[in-house]
Amino acid sequence: MPSEASPSRRPAGLGGRDIWSSSNSNGSWSAPVNVGAPVNSAADDDQFWFSAASADLYWNHPGEIMHCPSAGPTCSGAPEVLTIPGCKFPAKPSITDDGLTMYFACRVPETGGIKITHSIKQDSGSWGVAALVD
Repeated sequence: MPSEASPSRRPAGLGGRDIWSSSNSNGSWSAPVNVGAPVNSAADDDQFWFSAASADLYWNHPGEIMHCPSAGPTCSGAPEVLTIPGCKFPAKPSITDDGLTMYFACRVPETGGIKITHSIKQDSGSWGVAALVD
């Protein structure tokens, strides 16, 4: 049964943009359900990303990328701010199907500009230094 998550400002949310989930059964989508805390907060939470290679969830939270192991469309443990060396303000994660490369936007504090960067998952499970996408 495929499912999908997307951000919305629909009523009954927890704050700004929230992430909602819906399931498809025999071609019919269920009514959207707010995935709730700890994924959603009073801030704008969006850009929800499932890792095809693991039970990891990633999403955009203002000025940072959040991460947690999943239990379906929500966290099975406490979410944590993802630290990516070389990028102070990462956003909008996108992870390859093998779960080893993350592409994301990185804001340059000095100019306010955005650069598209990537990071390689290390053997330790952490993410490597942000590198510009050529």
